[in-house]
Amino acid sequence: MFTIISDPEPGSPKPLSEKLGIRSGFTVLLINPPESIRTDLNPLPPDVNLAEDEVVNPDLVIFFAEDQADTAFFLSRIRETYPDILPVWVAWKKNSGKVAGYLTENQIREVALPLGFVDNKVCSLNRQWSALRLTVRKKLRKTRAGN
Repeated sequence: MFTIISDPEPGSPKPLSEKLGIRSGFTVLLINPPESIRTDLNPLPPDVNLAEDEVVNPDLVIFFAEDQADTAFFLSRIRETYPDILPVWVAWKKNSGKVAGYLTENQIREVALPLGFVDNKVCSLNRQWSALRLTVRKKLRKTRAGN
């Protein structure tokens, strides 16, 4: 089962960065981010680094996907490159499933599950984007040198 996190009520004390699990000192890798995401993530905890270039050891990834092929490519790459404990948020445009060729939440699962990911949270990032949090299944996690 997974948790559904929706837009906060006006005056909600829980910022988006907290809902996504961003903590003090984290490096967050943003892949294909929309211009508004840096504003949407504020306020950030202290010493958070939002990186758009590949970083050696991110603490969290937020990937903004356009289609299923893109999603498959990046999830495969993330799975091969980073530690299995890394949480990955895959964001898709809301209502994009109503437009032929655009990504849906179920299409993300169709790509992610065979790669060993499971989803455990859904979050509305803003009025345009929703995101699904993926982690590698516990029984598939392995220790990698340096991780």
